[in-house]
Amino acid sequence: MIEVTLFDYLKSELTDPVFMQIPKTMPEKFYVIEKTGGGMNEHISTAIFAIQAYAGSMYEAATMIETLKDVMFYNPGFNTENEVCKVTLNSSYNYTDQSQKKYRYQAVYEIIHY
Repeated sequence: MIEVTLFDYLKSELTDPVFMQIPKTMPEKFYVIEKTGGGMNEHISTAIFAIQAYAGSMYEAATMIETLKDVMFYNPGFNTENEVCKVTLNSSYNYTDQSQKKYRYQAVYEIIHY
């Protein structure tokens, strides 16, 4: 399951906590993975993920999202050791969470996998 693969990979590579939903007790800094879509065409699966970086300042959230980009693109283990064939960054932007009063950046990825 690609969600578990991505979650396990990010937990092992990022220094800040990674969750699949916003935890009830939120740490100062953390990431949340959310699958927003996906499909299959000719036995090739795609998944769209929004990965959010929460922090106490805009600077920290922006820095965290840049760290995420490095982990997603510059670590060949993610593409070769798992069922992942290709990772594409769709967008990355400030997505401050007004309801939680937390600074947040979001990166949206398309992952092609088998």
